[in-house]
Amino acid sequence: MRPFVKILLLLVLFLANVPAQAQCNRDLLFDGDGDQVNTNLVLGSTDFTIEMWFTSDATGTVGSCDATNYRRLLSLEKTSLPASLLEIGECNGVIVVQENSFFNNTGSVNIRDNNWHHLALVWSAGSQTYEVLLDCAVIFSNNIPGGLVVESFAIGGRPGLPEPSRDWIGGVDEFRIWDNALNSADLCAAKNCPLEGTEAGLVLYWPFDQGEAGGDNTAITQVEDLSGNNHPGDITGFTLNFSQSNFVCSGAFDIMPYLMRTTLEINNYPDLLPVTEICNGDPVQFCLPGVLALPPLGSNVTMTWQSEDGSGTWTDITSSYFNGYCFVLPSDVITVACPGNADGYFDIQYRAKFEVTNVAPPYTCTMYSEVHPLRVCCPISDIPAADFMVTTNFTNDLLCVDDVVNFTVSLQSPDIYVQNPGPEVDIKWYYNGVDIGYLDQTSFTYPAPVAVVPPEVCIQVEITNCALKSKTLEKCFTVDLTPQCGSIGSLTDPTILIPDGSDPNVFYICPGNTAELGMVDALFEDCSPNWQYSFDNLNWFSLGNSNPIQNTNILPSYYWPNWPDYTDDHIFYRICCVPIPDPSGCDPCYSNVIEIRLLDAVVADVIVGDDQVCKEDLPAMLTVASPNPDYDYAWYCNGLPFPPSSNPDFNATFPACYWVEISNGCPDLEYITPWHCLEVCEVMARISCPFPPNECAELGEPITISGCMPLYSEDNCAGAHTYTWTSSSGTGTAGGAGGCEFTDTPLPTGTTYTLTVTNTTTGCSDTASLTIIPCDAN
Repeated sequence: MRPFVKILLLLVLFLANVPAQAQCNRDLLFDGDGDQVNTNLVLGSTDFTIEMWFTSDATGTVGSCDATNYRRLLSLEKTSLPASLLEIGECNGVIVVQENSFFNNTGSVNIRDNNWHHLALVWSAGSQTYEVLLDCAVIFSNNIPGGLVVESFAIGGRPGLPEPSRDWIGGVDEFRIWDNALNSADLCAAKNCPLEGTEAGLVLYWPFDQGEAGGDNTAITQVEDLSGNNHPGDITGFTLNFSQSNFVCSGAFDIMPYLMRTTLEINNYPDLLPVTEICNGDPVQFCLPGVLALPPLGSNVTMTWQSEDGSGTWTDITSSYFNGYCFVLPSDVITVACPGNADGYFDIQYRAKFEVTNVAPPYTCTMYSEVHPLRVCCPISDIPAADFMVTTNFTNDLLCVDDVVNFTVSLQSPDIYVQNPGPEVDIKWYYNGVDIGYLDQTSFTYPAPVAVVPPEVCIQVEITNCALKSKTLEKCFTVDLTPQCGSIGSLTDPTILIPDGSDPNVFYICPGNTAELGMVDALFEDCSPNWQYSFDNLNWFSLGNSNPIQNTNILPSYYWPNWPDYTDDHIFYRICCVPIPDPSGCDPCYSNVIEIRLLDAVVADVIVGDDQVCKEDLPAMLTVASPNPDYDYAWYCNGLPFPPSSNPDFNATFPACYWVEISNGCPDLEYITPWHCLEVCEVMARISCPFPPNECAELGEPITISGCMPLYSEDNCAGAHTYTWTSSSGTGTAGGAGGCEFTDTPLPTGTTYTLTVTNTTTGCSDTASLTIIPCDAN
């Protein structure tokens, strides 16, 4: 695409995306029904000035000013004691000042004239006097002994108190607060011009240039403070939609206030993408899209491009290239002096300056576009090969994969900002493409990681300056192949070569068994595998070059020291992978070491636990005396296997003889514990029927009942017994042998008798109850 076509297309896109309201100065229109803008900004007793533009759309008949026809424009309030209220509003088209509840008429100037008016409130702390100015003329002044302190204020009503009958009807624009008492001349000189927001003494600045004029602005909850002091105003009561109670186009100014802070875009060229950094001499494009969307500005507008280079002073740009609202600067227009530059860049700010002259009344406003920073970055100079040095701790360039290589690095750049890295310069070092740190260093010693990847290793440096300009250098070294070792493991049934539960390289074997080990992966490369064995993991003996599977056949055999006594109970295996060719500068590698241990005979053990328990105390816990987590335990009950097995504990639920078969995996090394027989005792309490002569339990006659053993109650274990009687009536007497009988006269309604029988030897007990209701003998 041709450059001028690209520019034309960009301008069309600018115009299509610039909202229509960018061409109108907006104000906030109050409808008199609860519309307010509030803030809790505190103004102390020192000097201050509040100013704004306003229109009044109030209606009503002429009469005296009172609460029924008063409309608040500005309300200043002190809520802490002693409280105070100062308000400026209008009654019947005339500005009035209200101090607390007293209204002060300011004259007869009619503000219901469909024109915009300028209002100012100036407080002078020294004289404790305030003045109210309308269109630069003082219309009222008064003294407030003790000073004027403002803790909150509102535009359009009283803070937090919507009163539709008293709220402002009309527009408000360009609301400003200063921290000094401005005089009439200063106010008049600046009232028609929008502010940058950085003016000295500016405390708060609400220009109300937000949203879409007359559109849906319901998402806006605050008015923006452009003073930089972060004092936004809370919007309450506004509908913020359509042409009422909303942001609307204002007639307050005809001096083009929308030129203030208009957008400035700087794009690269020819891609036309936004940039804040360019390389020295790069072409760029400057554009003011908001101004392009306007009709021709006319002869009363003078525009000048300005720049600031860090000195704090803005200067006019005289270059003929800086001409118009959208233009391309070709290569080598924006250039800086890079030799000797310690930072590697220069920062420049740009803006457009507009001087707009009004004819009647005559005044001139100076407005500025947005400030756009642009960093001009110096290119990175070429570095001669002799100035990029990388050496190793070896006498030649041949390295082995397992070598621990120390790289000594030295970089000499003709650019000062590279040799002593400037703020935007990054010097990053890489080892085979991986960042190794040493950021911004030009000399260091780097120990390379072990097991580098053949056929070469490289040290790279990437030098980057701002604007994404970079240069990469590289120095590489040849690396010889080294043996690559994998893993070995068991190829035998785990019931024969038994894995250790905590270490995957340890196995157990029963004496006399054989097993196979083998390569369990295909990672043995660039070498000749050689199986080795050892009895101490220090002195190794070769089995010669062999297949991936090693049939041990010597577990145990005469190779095992002290055969056949097995005084050494373990043997070790590994693969030594010899480099190809051999001899080589690279060392051999080794697989993991497999340790095989002979299993010892199971240690004798016994079952511990109660041999006699009460039935109510079942189950009874039985356990082996010295459990070993490496053993399996199989429980037997009266000769029958009783699952679960492999647990040293067992819950016995009935009388029987128990024993445990303990195994370590070797059938010839198992051990069976002595029997442990368990007796279960059960006491069964019973109560007899009444004995003669009152076996029918006649009313009013005593009865005798019995729980004596073995006639009525039973016990399958030997021992003496105790008898405990209770009755629901609380009467009665125990008797008989050991108190096993009980005599009592039942109540006419019946009596319940309870007997608890306890074996004093075993502690087992049982309880029985009997209810007897006497019968009437008549």
